[in-house]
Amino acid sequence: MHVLIATIGSHGDLHPFLAVGRTLVARGHRVTVTTHPYFTPDIEAAGLTPSPIPTDASYERLLREPDLFHRFRGPLVLVREFGAALTPLIAHLRRTIAAQPPDAMLVHLAALGAGWVAEEAGVPHAIAALSPLFWNDPDDPVPMLQLAPGAWRRRQARVAGRAAVALLRAASDAWANRLRARTGFPPGRDLLLGAARGGDLNLALWSGAFRPALAGDPPQGAICGFPWYDGGRDAPLDPGLERFLAAGEAPVVFTLGSAAVHSARDFFGLAARACARLGRRGVLLVGRGLPAPADLPRGVIAVPWAPHSRLFPRALANVHHGGIGSTAQALRAGRPALVIPHAYDQFNNALRVTTLGAGRMLARHRTTEARLAREIERCLGDAAIAASAAELGGRLAAEDGAAAAAGHLERLAAAGRREAA
Repeated sequence: MHVLIATIGSHGDLHPFLAVGRTLVARGHRVTVTTHPYFTPDIEAAGLTPSPIPTDASYERLLREPDLFHRFRGPLVLVREFGAALTPLIAHLRRTIAAQPPDAMLVHLAALGAGWVAEEAGVPHAIAALSPLFWNDPDDPVPMLQLAPGAWRRRQARVAGRAAVALLRAASDAWANRLRARTGFPPGRDLLLGAARGGDLNLALWSGAFRPALAGDPPQGAICGFPWYDGGRDAPLDPGLERFLAAGEAPVVFTLGSAAVHSARDFFGLAARACARLGRRGVLLVGRGLPAPADLPRGVIAVPWAPHSRLFPRALANVHHGGIGSTAQALRAGRPALVIPHAYDQFNNALRVTTLGAGRMLARHRTTEARLAREIERCLGDAAIAASAAELGGRLAAEDGAAAAAGHLERLAAAGRREAA
């Protein structure tokens, strides 16, 4: 079986698909991954075949965009930058499928248009949603537009959500139909929100312990579990970091993932000073090629990156931005979490962490040295958070979302072959 994967976004939008791809390869299948050329080394390192989008759009320029993680302007940046990549993505997939049709496709819903190409070519395809936000359900205990904890915030978000969905559907259809016109597809309706619930299969790549099935889920939907891959599970930690971890008590770990880290501002300086205020050791994952804060206090170390799967379980607590990949790894580690969401689905993910009792949430615009120290201490001093985090970590460690997703794709391809026969 040959599976063609199409995704677009950051490392957090790539790693779950690499996990599924690696599982498929281990089962004897062939996997090709189409995404931005920036990620070709990551795909090759995972043992999969890259088929990069021929685009001049610069992923590095996108990361340096100052508004990328602005709560309101950020989505407009993504629409502009992703839009520049979607036309060449569609053309590339058409050529690829014409040359050698795959048995099935796995498509990140952000790769808008990839599903259209699959339907056009008659290739069975599964749409993958990485975060529960994209399976918007009016009965979800964490509404789509809720940005902070509390019953009043939840009621506000439910009321606002109905109007927001209607406006988003109209605006996104206008934009998506321009893309369809440029690429030779007829006009359509509900093209963005419908894509999140479309496909021959709709695979939720999160754990049912994080967000269970609801009555309003896609009828062809299946919750698979988190697919575990961060590019370093089998690699040792940096020797300097390993020596630091072995030299004292468990530290507080701070990370903003691979994309939000470029919009960190003084976050890591605040983190270092909060550790000093608390008398705690700390590890700052400041990002590859990015400067560490000057004059770090004793007991705090800055490193460019470390695999979360290896570092997070050795932390006293994990402080992160709420990206779905970081959230999943922090939950599996079984340690208390403090989530500081920046934009996009991160608020929804952070609220689910607090609803599960596995951590706390702090608003980015309210993050000061004193507040950061206070929230970390509250996480560490709450026995209920520690117990919930440990229990949830044990449940997630027993799951294999990549294997579940691979099984669905095998059955999808087999059904397609039977129909063709």
